[in-house]
Amino acid sequence: MRTHWLHNRRGALILIISLAWPVTGDTDTRPHPYDRALLGLQAFALQTAGFRPEYRRLGIDEARLSERTQARLRDAGLTLVEESEALSDPRGALLRLNLKLVFTTYFDTHYYELTLQVVQNQPLPQNSRAVVPRIIWAQHINGHTSELRLKRVNQIARDLIDRFITAHRQQNSLP
Repeated sequence: MRTHWLHNRRGALILIISLAWPVTGDTDTRPHPYDRALLGLQAFALQTAGFRPEYRRLGIDEARLSERTQARLRDAGLTLVEESEALSDPRGALLRLNLKLVFTTYFDTHYYELTLQVVQNQPLPQNSRAVVPRIIWAQHINGHTSELRLKRVNQIARDLIDRFITAHRQQNSLP
């Protein structure tokens, strides 16, 4: 019986500590070491993936999100080019925004994952002419929500783009 009392006390202590622990979440804006991969990149092509036409009825419209994202990138002073140009230029990269959405009727909730990746062609060491696409920077956000609040995925995508813009600015000393 003593072990049971100790177990409950330890569990209560862990619960109290976890509730009292400061929540930092996404407020940390310090540069990360992997942000250095963005140094010198000047041209980007935006690619979206994972968006389905039926998501429009849920408030997630790929075309609208793509247009707004491109406008946000231009407003931040970034140059947008075609995908082939971005991947052939050593100072260019592909900016890939990918959505994964899983509907779960049992729990009446929807799981989402948004990933933003910067992909750049890198030469193979053995052959200076051959290149392979490589993810040089990535961020993702995942969670779950009800169908009524699923359109917040649009705001989460904007948050990811803002993280990228901030990291790019910090590495390239842009205002």
